[in-house]
Amino acid sequence: MSNPYAPPSGDRTRADQHPDPRPDHRDTGPTSGPGRLPGPQRPPVTPPRSPDPAAVLRGSRQIVHFGLFMLAAILLSVLNLPWKVASVGFLVAAVVTGIRALVTIVRGRVRGSLVPMLVLGLIFSVLFSMTLLATFATWPLQVKQQECLRGALTISAKSACQRELEQGLKDWEQQLRHRSAGG
Repeated sequence: MSNPYAPPSGDRTRADQHPDPRPDHRDTGPTSGPGRLPGPQRPPVTPPRSPDPAAVLRGSRQIVHFGLFMLAAILLSVLNLPWKVASVGFLVAAVVTGIRALVTIVRGRVRGSLVPMLVLGLIFSVLFSMTLLATFATWPLQVKQQECLRGALTISAKSACQRELEQGLKDWEQQLRHRSAGG
């Protein structure tokens, strides 16, 4: 008795393996004659037009500027509050440059993943600018926290500054709700 777990020898076929008598495994039916099934007729495919080299150059330059504006905005956003305002200007410039780059590369028929990546960069820049604007809405609280953190030397002092900010944000939210309720 042979070992059922051993690989088959080269000249023997197993009982569950049947050689296919057809040389071509893709049986598409008769190719001509009365039994031929008509296939779907497709119009001839025209090759896509090649991208405009001048548009590619302009678009790539604009994308580099978009990236530099975003980098400057991110670097300025980590500074203390009076300097953080400059990041909004860079974000506005990034959004304008990104939209112009998107229009340029779409009109220039640039293919590939460049368009989706640029759209994601634009979405990120818009969300980032909204986050910064929310920070500016609570300007007095943010300045107070920065001054508190500047004098905090221990971890417990830093956590006290954080608790103070959170309490101030809760009070600010209550004031907004009270004003919107008409009271």
